[in-house]
Order: sequence, then structure tokens, then C-alpha cells
Amino acid sequence: KEDRKAAIYEVYFDFFPAHPMAAALLYQTGTRNFTEGDFAKALESYERVVEEYPQSPSYLAALKQITYCHLKMENPKAELIALKRYSDALAKERQPGADYIRALFRMATGYQKLGEKYLPAAIKRYSALIDLLNTNDPKYAPEPGDAEQNKDVLEGCLFFKGVCYSLLKQPAAKVKAYQVAAIRTFQELVKDHPKSRFAPAALSQTGTLWTVLQNPDESQDALKQLQADYPGTPEAENALF
Repeated sequence: KEDRKAAIYEVYFDFFPAHPMAAALLYQTGTRNFTEGDFAKALESYERVVEEYPQSPSYLAALKQITYCHLKMENPKAELIALKRYSDALAKERQPGADYIRALFRMATGYQKLGEKYLPAAIKRYSALIDLLNTNDPKYAPEPGDAEQNKDVLEGCLFFKGVCYSLLKQPAAKVKAYQVAAIRTFQELVKDHPKSRFAPAALSQTGTLWTVLQNPDESQDALKQLQADYPGTPEAENALF
């Protein structure tokens, strides 16, 4: 029955591409395929919406879903390209909203996941997003709850920027400078956002990095702060050993 319905839709899309409902039905078809786990098939429908109906109300939603298709198909480079296309489209909107912020964050984390070669690109994107969020421009938080979500993204940017610095190993002569940069970033997170869900991990990482840098006093200070300010967290419990 579903195969027959899909075949009927294919004929419909081919013969009635100008129908007012064509883009919406194509999007629904893609969403059905996505829900069923056929991400390649869903991608075809979403791409048709984007290519054939750029003025459709479904256009931005299709661009967004394309990024998730590539995510599900574990194609990180294609996902990054799709995220760039999606974020560029959102940037043209009068109110890009929190979706724009989340797309930029996903791009930064996407570069981070590609490995050490791409860590500088990730750091650059985290830094740019931190600067953007610190403007507190209301066009990035037009809906209730957006400001809180964006705050969490800001804190995540600080944390993962620090992580990226800590992972840089080349050139060897700069590794200590990178480790110090990581510590400073973690300290900024904890100082400015003490209630962040990332704060305990940031202090834990700070203690570890000070140990690597052979500065046991600073390491102990970080771990004592972790135990005092975030008791009961896994990071604080681990710091006891």
C-alpha cells in the first residue's frame, strides 16, 4: 500500500510540478521517508523542494532536514556543506532566530569531529559564534525560550573551544601555549557562567591541564573549587581519587 502511494506521488510530482501543494507534499514525502529510516530517499525529496521550490514555505525546513539526512547517513563533510547552505539562507531572514545559532554551532562541532587538522577551523567558528552571541541581538532570539537555548550554546562554544585548544599537538613548540589558551577559556566559562552544565567538566579539564603543565598548586586549586562548588557531580567525585 505504501509503495503504491509513493508511486502515485512520484507521478503527481512529475506531471503537476506547478500545483500549489507540490512543495508541501514533497516535503511530507521526505519526512515520511526520514521517519521510516530511508534517509537517502528522504534526501531526494528535500533536495527537490530546495531546487524546484525556493520560494516555498517548506524551503528552509527542507534545507534543515537535508543537514539531518547527512548526519544520519554519517557523511560529515556533506553535512557541513548542507549546514553552510542552510545557515546562509537563514542569515538572509529578518529574524534568523535560534535555528541560525544552532546551525552555526553544529558547523563548529562538525569541524571539531573531523580531527586535529580541522581544530583551528573549529576554534575560529566557536570564537565567531561567541562574539555573535555576546551582542545579545534580539533577532537571534525572537521566540520564548530562544535566549536560554542560545545561552547554552554560548557556554558550549566556550567549553568546546577549550577542548579544541587542549587537543592541538602541532606545531610542538606551541603546544604549551595551546594548553594555556585552553585553561583560560575554561576559566572564562566558569567565571562568567558558574551555573553552566559545562562548568564541572571545565574545572576538571583545567586541573588536568595544570598537571600536564607541571603546576600542581594551580591544579589543586582547580580541583578544590570543583569539589566545593559542584559537589556530587561525576567530575567532583572523580577528583577525590
